[in-house]
Amino acid sequence: MLNATLTGHATNLGLYGMSRNCRGINGDKLSYVSNYYIIPENLKEANNILILAQQKYWLAKLIGSSERCSSNGQRFKTNYRELYSSMHRRYFGALDRAITVYTHISDQCSVFNTEILSCAAKEATYVLDAY
Repeated sequence: MLNATLTGHATNLGLYGMSRNCRGINGDKLSYVSNYYIIPENLKEANNILILAQQKYWLAKLIGSSERCSSNGQRFKTNYRELYSSMHRRYFGALDRAITVYTHISDQCSVFNTEILSCAAKEATYVLDAY
């Protein structure tokens, strides 16, 4: 059930699209698993496990020492009035709403933190949040 839920989230199928393609699994079960097991604490722990595994590969050590990182925000237009969406004339015009996806990435090319922010927020206040 957890594998189907993760696959549904990781692809463009979604949970109910995944349930239509799997026998014996309905969308309600996948929604339950998503709500109660795929929580921020579990995702952060799983991400840490993947980063530690990546750091052991010889190729990752050639790319960087994992002592440096960079961070950047990307803005994406949204069609809905979501919690973090805001209007920002500079990026998408006066009437369109957008969010900022702020990502921290190590010099070994592994993403270790991602946050959803309002476009109106100053990114400088989130630079050190992942540490």
